[in-house]
Amino acid sequence: MKTIEVNGRRYRRGEEPLVVVCVDGCEYDYLTEAAKSGSAPYIARLLSEGSAMDWSSLHARQHLGASASLAALAVGAFVVAMTVVRFTVDRVAQAVGRVWVLRGGSIVAAAGILTVIMAPNLPVVLAGWALFGLGLAGGVPQVLTAAGNLGGGSARTMSRVVGVGYVAILGGPALIGWLVQLVSWEGAFLVPLCALLICALGARLVAPNAD
Repeated sequence: MKTIEVNGRRYRRGEEPLVVVCVDGCEYDYLTEAAKSGSAPYIARLLSEGSAMDWSSLHARQHLGASASLAALAVGAFVVAMTVVRFTVDRVAQAVGRVWVLRGGSIVAAAGILTVIMAPNLPVVLAGWALFGLGLAGGVPQVLTAAGNLGGGSARTMSRVVGVGYVAILGGPALIGWLVQLVSWEGAFLVPLCALLICALGARLVAPNAD
């Protein structure tokens, strides 16, 4: 019987493909204590790397006064929207091309973060984060595909692209947090908004050489 091991535990492999999306939320202290105790080793790694998704729930709590359970819906809306797009983006890219997936997705994501900035209440914020996830999900695969299709030193180019991506993942949340303290949530979220507009303008760079 085939099994898989996750976090030191073994599970029986299912006979049919199965996709599970888990959306949960808790107090931040629970995560840090679990990491310190060693009972959740992968949480420790995630906490050290940082994630921009953390700011969606914190924004809902600190800026809108939502409870912890309701604030968790913000990151849930973002993750579910991204998951849906990741399952369909390849077909969309084949139909309309990588350039339009990146450009259109950047515009949709920019509209989403702008909605979050201007949102007066939690339902509008949730809609904004869902839009943000819908637009953002398809962009990275298109960039990586373009980098992988380059001739000659494509492996070196791919490593540089991935490296820059990790710098953004690690540095982005810290930058947002610093800006929140310096200015405001609205001012801090202008950074991803501007980045998305730049992506929309530079989307042509992922076009195949034959285009």
